[in-house]
Amino acid sequence: MNQWLAEKWWRMVVVGILVTVTPIVLLIVFVSSVVQRHVTAQVITDNLQTAKLVASRIEERLASDTGFARAYAARPYLVAGLQRGDKKELDKHLKNLIENNPNIERAFITSPAGIMLAAYPGDQAPLGKDFSKRDWYQGVSKDWQPYISEFYLRAARPQRYLFAIAVPIKAEEGAIRGILVLQPKADYLEEIISQTPADGQTPQIHAYVVDSKGRVIYHSELKTVDSLVGFSERHDVQQLQQGKKGAKVIFCSIHNEAEIIAYTPIPKIGWGVVNYSPQHRALAPLRHLVYVLYGFAGLMILMAGFLSFRGAGHFAKIARLNRELAKKEAAEKTYSDFLAMLNLRWTKLEELSETAVRELCKETSAEAGILYLSQDGFLVAYTAFGVPKPLLPDGLAQACLAQGQTINLTEIPPESHLTLHTGAGSFAPREILAVPLQYQDETIGILELACIHDLGKLDREIAERIAPRLAIALQILSDNLEKERISEELAKANEEMQAANEELTAQQQELSLLNLRLEQASRAKSDFLANMSHELRTPLNSILGFSGVLLEQMFGDLNEKQQEYIQYILTSGRHLLSLINDILDLAKVEAGKMSLETNNFPLKSLLESSLNMFKEKTIKHGIALELDLDSALAEALIEADERKLKQILFNLLSNAVKFTFDGGVVRLKAEREGEFFKITVTDTGIGIKPEDLGRLFQSFAQLESTYAKQYEGTGLGLALTKKLVELHGGRIWVKSEEGKGSSFIFTIPARPSGQGQQIPETKQQESGRISVKTALVIEDDPLAAQIVETALIFAGFTVTKAVNGRDGLAIAQENSPGLIILDLMLPEMNGFKALAALRAMKETATTPVIVLTAMELSEAEKDGLLAQGVQAVLKKGSLNREEFIATVKRVTG
Repeated sequence: MNQWLAEKWWRMVVVGILVTVTPIVLLIVFVSSVVQRHVTAQVITDNLQTAKLVASRIEERLASDTGFARAYAARPYLVAGLQRGDKKELDKHLKNLIENNPNIERAFITSPAGIMLAAYPGDQAPLGKDFSKRDWYQGVSKDWQPYISEFYLRAARPQRYLFAIAVPIKAEEGAIRGILVLQPKADYLEEIISQTPADGQTPQIHAYVVDSKGRVIYHSELKTVDSLVGFSERHDVQQLQQGKKGAKVIFCSIHNEAEIIAYTPIPKIGWGVVNYSPQHRALAPLRHLVYVLYGFAGLMILMAGFLSFRGAGHFAKIARLNRELAKKEAAEKTYSDFLAMLNLRWTKLEELSETAVRELCKETSAEAGILYLSQDGFLVAYTAFGVPKPLLPDGLAQACLAQGQTINLTEIPPESHLTLHTGAGSFAPREILAVPLQYQDETIGILELACIHDLGKLDREIAERIAPRLAIALQILSDNLEKERISEELAKANEEMQAANEELTAQQQELSLLNLRLEQASRAKSDFLANMSHELRTPLNSILGFSGVLLEQMFGDLNEKQQEYIQYILTSGRHLLSLINDILDLAKVEAGKMSLETNNFPLKSLLESSLNMFKEKTIKHGIALELDLDSALAEALIEADERKLKQILFNLLSNAVKFTFDGGVVRLKAEREGEFFKITVTDTGIGIKPEDLGRLFQSFAQLESTYAKQYEGTGLGLALTKKLVELHGGRIWVKSEEGKGSSFIFTIPARPSGQGQQIPETKQQESGRISVKTALVIEDDPLAAQIVETALIFAGFTVTKAVNGRDGLAIAQENSPGLIILDLMLPEMNGFKALAALRAMKETATTPVIVLTAMELSEAEKDGLLAQGVQAVLKKGSLNREEFIATVKRVTG
């Protein structure tokens, strides 16, 4: 601080003046501030009292005029005249009211419904006009009490904004006879405020009154008769609308100056009074005192300036003697601090170099600096301060590296800077200093400092003393970082190897757990499919069986409507059974539990029978069915699972017929393509959008279409079809154009004739039979048992029934039936155990057995049943009565 003062004598003069005058100025400011706060507080108090007084006067005047109106409204003669409809009587009272109250400009009487009956002055009275929409009518008719209205624009002449005092006119019994309405004069509020005494300092009260909506209904300086100005955005008005009172200093945009305001509400009517005083007028007495104090301060400044000028010369001499000593001490301190900075624990070479260059520029007053490091004999700009980092070193740095000693360039002309290509900046420095950084007689870098003024001898000495220490620090840190990098790479490699081992172990454990869960899920799925098969197919078997019995009218004739409804039930039941079969088949395919029962059969008969299933429906809708069979395939045999291949064709033809318009064409085409039969189902229906083709074969996927919404479906048919085609070793795809139709194409391997292995459906025992006209039905479901009994009776059998396996064994041993119908899911003893027991008894060892079950059996379970002498395995609900009877006759011979 002393050095800074000694550099310029005028600085000491200014400081002397400030030291002397500052306390006085602060004292003046403090005194004026205290006095101003006191005066402002007094003005606020006075304004608040005035605002309260004005509010009280307004409230008293309104109460007085309201009482005055109530007195007139209670006059017996006025009430009587109103009841008689005597307008003259009413005019007389209204005139008397106006003459006795100079504050009222106009008065009128309306009916209870708001229709004007009389008015005074009545020169322009709109007699008969309906005023029920006015605020004063809405207010007084709400509870029939006196009401002071909101300000509104009067329709009568002279037209102006005013408010009304409305008082109900009641008869002695309390009935409402009319309404007395008073309209005060235009100077109503002005007269009240002008008669209010001022605070003594201001001869005139500056105030304004706002209504509940924040509109100015009176202003001492604004005209409010022709229009109402909204002040709702002002702070004081917002506080009044909340029923609060207070005071504040605000800036008034109307007068363009600060004002001291005080506000208080009139709660009963929602109005508010704001009293305001211009701040410059209220603080006028204070300004005289401030002027006197400022004059005193000016005199003290002149005296302080004279004394400071005398002492500044002596102080400057002392400061010059200390300046040189301070520079030497600063240089030593800079060197010590820099060494301490270099000895810090640095972890990054960039941070050390940036800090070193920045601090050196700061201590030597250099504007820019660049640190070059030598890498394989080439200089690379590592750090730059104050200038952009150059891509290539300049000639000065190269020369310093070659010579290995400090180079100092002074008085460099501006145009020569570009030719030298120094990295010190885009300005022409006055001096550039290049110092080599040497470590063990080897130059490892170059430090350049650039300054637009002379660096000075002391700054150059500091840079040259620091350069060797900086070189040592940079080299040591570089060696340490290289060692740390190698150590970290080794540690990271070890960690990665350990993590890989741990991850492999975790993956093996997770895989074992996943396999266990998959096995559990597979078992649960198998149990679910078995239960689903039995629980759904058993009741469906009853529904379809009894529906078939009723439809064949075995127990009596049915009328046409009954036959139609029974046909609906049978059709819906078969549709539901088909859906259940699709779900179960799809689950079996996905679980890998469905196998093929292949045999050789004619391709042509398969195609023709598939088309025949849809002839009735297509004839009804005028759809043409066409078969396009290559002539070379007329006698061809195909080796496949015939039932599943029929299911594939049924699903594709069903969709083609369903989505083809009346009069369209459905074509079934078969041809040989290499080692495959290619079968195509083409229709002229609604087609498929290109974006929907990708999810066409997904389970439960139904496409959105304007036409498709009218067709029922579950979205399982095509998914199951794809699975069945792939199970045969083929593939399926689709070609479609929206609005023109679709072609579904699939391939089936064309194996040579005679290579298929047909799996027999039954195994019959070569032994004698007894009593083929007696049958035992072992079934726990009474409805299913009843259906089977009905069919057997129709076939000429005498039927005995058992509801569980144990009862069935007892009856079979006693009666030796010629045929046994056996369910597998039975109480007490299931069908598998019952079959084993039946074959173990001599009475039933060779008796034909037909298994009729709703269970979803695996191929192994079917083979096991056949091996025990079961002649046929039938699914509940999957065949009709004729097929069942045909099977019975086949197995009983």
